[in-house]
Amino acid sequence: MTNTTEIYAYDEMPYESYPYIQSSPEKLATLGKLFGMNPPKIETARVLELGSAAGGNLIPHAVHYPKGYYVGVDLSKVQVEDGQKHIKAMGLKNIELKHCSITDVDESFGKFDYIICHGVFSWVPEFVQDKIFEICNKNLSENGIAYISYNTLPGWNMIRTVRDMMMYHAKSFVSPLDKIAQARALLAFVKESLEGQDTPYAKMLSQEAELLSKQRDHYIRHEYLEDNNKQFYFTDFMADAAKQGLQYLSDVALSTMYLGNMKPSVVEKLQSLNDIVKTEQYLDFINNRRFRSTLLCHGNVAINRALNNDNIREFAISLDIVPEKPFNQKNLESNEVIKFFFKGDENRYVSSSSPCLKAALYVFVEYKGYPLKLGTIAEKASKFFKDDCKAQIEADLLSSAMNLVMKGYMEISLFERDKSKVNLEKPTLSNLALYQVNNTSSTWITGFNHAPVGIDIFDRFALKYMDGKNTKKQILDNLVKEVADGQLTVNKDNIKIEDPKEVRKELVVYLDNTITRLSTFGVFE
Repeated sequence: MTNTTEIYAYDEMPYESYPYIQSSPEKLATLGKLFGMNPPKIETARVLELGSAAGGNLIPHAVHYPKGYYVGVDLSKVQVEDGQKHIKAMGLKNIELKHCSITDVDESFGKFDYIICHGVFSWVPEFVQDKIFEICNKNLSENGIAYISYNTLPGWNMIRTVRDMMMYHAKSFVSPLDKIAQARALLAFVKESLEGQDTPYAKMLSQEAELLSKQRDHYIRHEYLEDNNKQFYFTDFMADAAKQGLQYLSDVALSTMYLGNMKPSVVEKLQSLNDIVKTEQYLDFINNRRFRSTLLCHGNVAINRALNNDNIREFAISLDIVPEKPFNQKNLESNEVIKFFFKGDENRYVSSSSPCLKAALYVFVEYKGYPLKLGTIAEKASKFFKDDCKAQIEADLLSSAMNLVMKGYMEISLFERDKSKVNLEKPTLSNLALYQVNNTSSTWITGFNHAPVGIDIFDRFALKYMDGKNTKKQILDNLVKEVADGQLTVNKDNIKIEDPKEVRKELVVYLDNTITRLSTFGVFE
């Protein structure tokens, strides 16, 4: 069993229970399929989460896939009971959260198609780590996939200095809140002490102090002030996994496995190793990696790492890009080069002079947040031209898609989502998101892709009316009433607006912005 100090820590200061897109079974199944596996169907999968807290990462799957079955285990009674409360309120029958230790999981729990262990492995004793590997062997179905995240070396070598400093300064205090306050005070002192210094060590400490100063108390408490925080070289982690008959499938972030940005001579040397684990370890050395999310499967499963462009045909794809020129200013017929910035970052972009490829990229812009099959994109892009050029658009897109996937620009998904079925004039939140708006104090809701979507105060007021029963005008009328009743305040340039006509005018802008922004995150049905 885990020691009582840890039980107390997580009961007294629960870790906020989020959905983690990188650990979602759909993400795991997608990567399994990409590398030649035949992963279990998501719709009917059995999923186990080790260290499930209040179920924030597991409940969304139970809602979206009612034919699946989900089990979470956690040692924090407070967090488990909180999750159970929400499960009961939503009437979910396909999920259970168990208050028990990871070491209590045995073969009586049955087999699971996907096993998730996020933010746990580095923070538990060695015998629990061994048990996690054992569960990933004995409780994983034949073609199942396990996900384990953990802190890695060499990246944590320097970061460990910051943790040691915080632990040293806070060790004489008993109360967790006092420890956190003292750790924050130390970070502020370190940051002040290093002002004006330009050494690599000073820069590292300053950057880490700045980063941690923005984190919430529960993060500082559990990530940096817990007794257990072990980091691993990837080869050591995999050696322990291999003892349980497990093999490396991939990293969740495909871009970390990409060799294309390196010099040809370096790529040649790494490829000559002919050993994926050793190659990944050298990449960790080169990139000073500090965290990994590793996918494992049984050692007898065949894996195909010879990826090619045609593999993209099996998936729906999406690309979060912002065009250099708005759609109405484009000239697709010319050979003008147009840039499309990845997530709006002007330092990261894809560009093309090809009319066909530019048309496809504008489709990605229009359907942001909605993965589409290659043929669907080609069909939509072809409508920009007089002649039918679907085949050429598909060929142009196919020639670069896999490269974009491996660089981390393009996302692949198992399922296509149709934006045309979403009625933004009468917006309907998913049942889960609507429940979260009305029954939790979270500053986020969960999108269909299993990512947390941030919401502000206005969003919360507006979203509670987006139950599929109200048009935009009716939602607006309700918001105007909220202002009149003093429940909602409308400001412009930090000045409260009182005039009813001006209030309504501002609310129209707010509401349109909320619907447009959230529509790209897959929260509307």
